[in-house]
Amino acid sequence: MSPPTLPYDVLLSVISLMACTRPRSLVNMACTSRKMRDIIIPRFLYSHITISDESNCLETLLQAFCTSRASHVDSVRSLSINCVITRSAQLLLVEVLSTMRNLREIRLSNASKFTEAQAIAAIGPMTHLRSLHILHFTFSTFDRAAERLAELRSLRLEGYTYHLTQLTPRWDGKAISNSRGTLEQLCLGYVSWDLRIGPVGIWPRLQTLDLRDTYVFGMEDLDLSTSFPLVRSFGPPLNDPHTWAPLPCNLPFLSNLESFQGSVNVLEVARPMLSNLRFLLAQHWGVQAITECDRFVPPSLQLLRLELWTKGAIVPQTFGVIAEAAPNLAFLSIYWHVALTHRCVLGIAEALIAFLPRLPLSYVKINCHNVTHGPRDKRLAESTLGAAWERAVNLASSLDSMKAFDLQIGSCEIHWRRDAIEEDSPYEQYLEFVHRIHSPLAMAIGPHPGVPP
Repeated sequence: MSPPTLPYDVLLSVISLMACTRPRSLVNMACTSRKMRDIIIPRFLYSHITISDESNCLETLLQAFCTSRASHVDSVRSLSINCVITRSAQLLLVEVLSTMRNLREIRLSNASKFTEAQAIAAIGPMTHLRSLHILHFTFSTFDRAAERLAELRSLRLEGYTYHLTQLTPRWDGKAISNSRGTLEQLCLGYVSWDLRIGPVGIWPRLQTLDLRDTYVFGMEDLDLSTSFPLVRSFGPPLNDPHTWAPLPCNLPFLSNLESFQGSVNVLEVARPMLSNLRFLLAQHWGVQAITECDRFVPPSLQLLRLELWTKGAIVPQTFGVIAEAAPNLAFLSIYWHVALTHRCVLGIAEALIAFLPRLPLSYVKINCHNVTHGPRDKRLAESTLGAAWERAVNLASSLDSMKAFDLQIGSCEIHWRRDAIEEDSPYEQYLEFVHRIHSPLAMAIGPHPGVPP
């Protein structure tokens, strides 16, 4: 029986499976018959739209929505625009958004050119919206537009980099607090949130609270355990951790956390209370090497992601202290935001070879995009580095516990994984965690600016 002659519900199930496993094949399948085209194009190809370049494809798409059948517009469930929005495209976007009756998620990576009237016309009527992510926004533009969004599940707002815009009383009193009972994820970046304006209240469904690159006025008086009883993933604000982390009222909040994303300085203060932590993103800006991981790594840890902004943070003994501090570590990810020298990279490779058999590691991810070789012959230097890391990967593949090794050091790139790990639950958790902390909306992109006076 050919696909077009199958019952509609069977066809829908088959196409849904392909959308999850082989999404690129949907276009080819849509070309096989008119019936397949009428099912796939509106319901699947238009359901999640992402525009990531700065060409005119955004404007072309919006013009097509304005002139095409309404069914295509109604098929859109999520819209992500990760490019600069021209003035003409902005006018079309305001017109199109007001017609997307089934839109549940919207992401704008640059909303700086929107006027208040445009924001109200585009977002104001979307009372059905579940997820709102806006970057480069101003509160005076979007506060009235978000007043009626009382069914949000995820709210992520980011102002201008290193410019802490203060949340206005109107915004704090209307947009965020109106969704207090429904929000499951709240992420604020490059803003200052004044909790002294009114009572914070209780957020009964909030599970993720990311306040990195945010300064919170009144943080020292906030009872995190009472206000956020279900939060299990936390990114602390720019406030001095000594003013809030050691408070007795916050002990239940910190001890219930399973995921934490913050600087090593904050972790050293909060570490005694993080008794159930499983996932940790630790950001290190200090010039000193990491030689005492027990100060910020709890023994319960299963996934460790290190983000480093200095060359000498990792030394050979670093891996040894990680093994001692987190004996059950299964995931290790290290990312350098700075260039490393040829000699340093070779030392890290040799230290990693000695470290791998000491832990039940399943997944290792190493990233450094820039390696300097000095006066050495570049081709010979790269060959030497490649041979060192090949030995590390070969050792990893021989370990029974190892399931994936992902390496990108300069021009050396190696990806190894065992078969069928896509069905492995820990691997899915690893991908979800990495996606969450490194999505385009991630707040922590560099050293924090000074907090406002």
